[in-house]
Amino acid sequence: MEYGFIASKMDGTEHKFSEVKGLEIPEEYSYVDFLPKVLNQGSKPICVPCSLSAYLNWNKNISTDGNNKRDNGINLLDIYHSKTTKGNNGMTFKDALHFLRHDGVRSDFGIVKIDKYAMVGSMLPIKQALLLNGPLVGALPVYNDGNHFWKRNNGDKFVGGHAISIVGYDKDGLVIRNSWGTKFGNNGYTHMDWCDLDNFSEIWTMVS
Repeated sequence: MEYGFIASKMDGTEHKFSEVKGLEIPEEYSYVDFLPKVLNQGSKPICVPCSLSAYLNWNKNISTDGNNKRDNGINLLDIYHSKTTKGNNGMTFKDALHFLRHDGVRSDFGIVKIDKYAMVGSMLPIKQALLLNGPLVGALPVYNDGNHFWKRNNGDKFVGGHAISIVGYDKDGLVIRNSWGTKFGNNGYTHMDWCDLDNFSEIWTMVS
């Protein structure tokens, strides 16, 4: 089990997702049925590229032939090697998102890019960003290898930062897509209660 998230250095230039007045919000919404099989990052510190691939695959599939489950061969290492941090222990979301906007990543359908990205905060903006823009990405602490790995149990120690995809919500919380293979949680997915939202250190939305 590997992680690979490094906190972004914020400089005040980050765009923030603005709450949309009057947007009708359904009680629950999910992209699970519109995504390919959950990835397994194995021993590689590539959770940031893995998390971003959920949005990139979803967005590419809805704009082509409607094959919702197709994996478009997003080159995860292209994203990873765009990092500006030293060492081989992961990367920041800001590095990855900057690369996707300005350079793009190779895929089975050529270069895939995004137009813009922004940070997201509380419950309502998260729901709105999911509805308007598609899957989000976020960063959580890891204390154990359980379904709720961000929760610290007695004796647990912080072992790293981890990037995941946020692919839906319901009245109780968020649907989380991990990158530890399909044996984790429910075929690679787990659920976070709304009361655990403060565990996120960063959440980002993208537009293509």
